[in-house]
Amino acid sequence: MSSQIKKEIRDAEKNLNSSHDTHIIFTATFTLEELRLAIECQRVKKSPGEDNIHVEFLKHMSDTVKNTLLYTFNRIWETGLVPAQWKRAVVIPILKKNKDPKQLSSYRPISLTSILGKTMEKLILNRLNWYLEDRNLIVNEQAGFRKNRSTTDQVTYLSQIVKDALDNRNILSAVYVDFKSAYDTVWREKLHQKLLNAGVCGNMFKWIRSFTDQLFGASQPNVKGLNPT
Repeated sequence: MSSQIKKEIRDAEKNLNSSHDTHIIFTATFTLEELRLAIECQRVKKSPGEDNIHVEFLKHMSDTVKNTLLYTFNRIWETGLVPAQWKRAVVIPILKKNKDPKQLSSYRPISLTSILGKTMEKLILNRLNWYLEDRNLIVNEQAGFRKNRSTTDQVTYLSQIVKDALDNRNILSAVYVDFKSAYDTVWREKLHQKLLNAGVCGNMFKWIRSFTDQLFGASQPNVKGLNPT
């Protein structure tokens, strides 16, 4: 199954890259304005990764330094090769409330990654979100990770369904699913295939594939004062 999907990915990528319909945002270099927006949206108190570069440093950079950083980002964008350090996370175990500290399952892992890496992620995410929303490629029922949408929308939607069922004296069944370690267990080849099926190709696809390949984590004891959010 995996080898078949990999073949389909290679074929789909080849077809998309040779197509004249490739969207410009998948290949165009990033602009200084895009970089400013990616920096401004980050909170100053966010904890840094292993490189110890803080958000505050980026926010106080001159345009000359920002242009140098932008040049570096665009080189990475063109090659599709994500620096290994950006894929390495410092994992901080946080004890859950009222849980036994002797049990491994009592801890919630918080990953601290490079602020530089996060900044480039934001550059790419802004473009990807725009493309997906512009093409209506996200189902209307999804509220998570979408601008101007939240769990409140889902609660309101569910409440209306319940009300309609009660008003019409219908039987209503609800299924609640909680995926354990969902992010850590993502089927990456299938994720890549879905991106290609959505028309995502060029530099953007190469970058995402490189970023999701061989992620690393190094655990360390909880340090008071860290703010990973």
